[in-house]
Amino acid sequence: AAASITLSTNSVVGAAGDTTLTLTIASALTNGGTIVFTMPPNLDVSGVAFKSETFGGTGTISTCTAAGQVITCTANETMTAGTGTIVMSGIVAKYAATGQTITSLTVNYNNTK
Repeated sequence: AAASITLSTNSVVGAAGDTTLTLTIASALTNGGTIVFTMPPNLDVSGVAFKSETFGGTGTISTCTAAGQVITCTANETMTAGTGTIVMSGIVAKYAATGQTITSLTVNYNNTK
């Protein structure tokens, strides 16, 4: 799956702001399904929080949590397949960097925790 990130005010070193992940999910993400991705090293993601998403379906993202540079966002009901965005708050730029690249992305579609 291809994905990209866009920074807002957190493109300024030391400033917290919203970060938008744009991605395509190939099939419906069910309750407990996860989207796991690794953020660039110049970003402090320890304070990440889910803000909004644009996928269809009866569900949404219930939480986004960080472990190191890896963020895991978990669905609370069914989210439909397609292209959408997940907006997260609380991410801070630690130092300036050109280009923001996600180094890995895994979508676990049918996790039924």
